[in-house]
Amino acid sequence: MARTHAHRKGKSHSIRPVKPDLSFVTMDKDQIIDLIVKFGKEGLSASEIGIRLRDEYGIPLVKPIVGKSISEILEENGIKGEFPEDLSNLLKKALRLQQHLREHPTDRNNIR
Repeated sequence: MARTHAHRKGKSHSIRPVKPDLSFVTMDKDQIIDLIVKFGKEGLSASEIGIRLRDEYGIPLVKPIVGKSISEILEENGIKGEFPEDLSNLLKKALRLQQHLREHPTDRNNIR
């Protein structure tokens, strides 16, 4: 999208550093994998696991440390959802919308 008072386009996204310095992470690969498997068995999705690792354990990114993504680690350990995470989120959203429309049938703005 262009800028308002200029004849050029702006940058609408942030860019991560080329190689993040992860020297402050005190956990090793095996401990991180064990945490991911534990959270996966508790029923958390891959994005929820990443948020929990970031907020509670101070691990900003899993892939540069372990070499695999969270979903790859979960698949290797046999903890895999029935559908991909993005598709299951869409299904949950559709079910919530159907339930809302059953309770509020005159809500015409939410019928899409």
